[in-house]
Amino acid sequence: MENSIKLYKKSTGEGKSNIIFILLLSILFLMPTLGAKAQTKEPYVVLKDGIATFYYNSSNPEGALPIQSQFPDPNWPKDTRNSVTKVVFDVSFKDYEPTSCAYWFFYLGNLTEISGIKENLNTANVTTMERMFEGCSSLTTLDLSNFNTANVTDMSYMFDNCSSLTTLDVSNFNTANVKNMGGMFIECNSLTSLDLSNFNTANVTDMEDMFSACSNLNAIFVGDDWSTASVVESSGMFDVCSKLYGGKGTAYNADITDATYAKIDGGKDAPGYFTKSGEPAFTTPVSDISGKEIGIIVWSFNSTIYIENAPDTKYTIIDLNGRTIKSATTTSTKEEVNLPKSGVFVVVINGKSFKIAL
Repeated sequence: MENSIKLYKKSTGEGKSNIIFILLLSILFLMPTLGAKAQTKEPYVVLKDGIATFYYNSSNPEGALPIQSQFPDPNWPKDTRNSVTKVVFDVSFKDYEPTSCAYWFFYLGNLTEISGIKENLNTANVTTMERMFEGCSSLTTLDLSNFNTANVTDMSYMFDNCSSLTTLDVSNFNTANVKNMGGMFIECNSLTSLDLSNFNTANVTDMEDMFSACSNLNAIFVGDDWSTASVVESSGMFDVCSKLYGGKGTAYNADITDATYAKIDGGKDAPGYFTKSGEPAFTTPVSDISGKEIGIIVWSFNSTIYIENAPDTKYTIIDLNGRTIKSATTTSTKEEVNLPKSGVFVVVINGKSFKIAL
């Protein structure tokens, strides 16, 4: 009987517990990886009702358009660029750190508004802004004063054919590493002045066509860091800039359109097309021969409009939107009219109109 008795050891369940423990531990180790994979953020654009919204998150919905290398990009419908009227940078996009903004808004010809670009576009790591806003011919104002451009080397054709821009703020650009500014402002023919008071151009080699066809540009302001010492290409830099004057009164010369006069104006002995930052701009008289023939001369300097005509003559000053700024009668043969703001105005006197810039 005793021989038939088998020793029996009660199971404690330790083996099964160990297996469960190992499985749980494996899941815990895998969870961060699985979570990270599920939450990978990507930059993309959603286009709806003419509004292109830039996002940076893990959603990436169906139909989203890519950010990088938008031009030429087969994933963007052919007519997309004509349909965009507004660009919005979503708050999520501020966490994205692009290295290139080249062609981002290339020929969005009907774009009239960009929202959130100051708050939600981080350009700290961007090295090229080539043709970034080229062809945005419906934009009237652009404030890029917060752009971090410390690592940018290429700004060529950045604002090419932004033909409706009347206000462009690039005053805080750090251009110490920029080498190419060719065609940067070409055909910005609605701008009357440009503040470049921070541009360090010591390393720029290409300024070809930089301001070409800026036909209404009166003044360009630069600081002490402006230099053309490294420039090897500057042909056509000031082509068709017929209204441009240096700070000391140097007039535009159609025979000198390269970098020869791309310096702060020193007057007759050291002519230049630029005005030193912080100094008043010189504004050319604008009345033509026909005006002189009828005995009326209208011109401006700094913030003053001068009207040379017989006294007791009624005049009206209007802005480009047709709003009356001032209406009065001259009291002397050389009337001085001070306006509280700058801009482009039209003086109407004796049935004649004179366009001037302050």
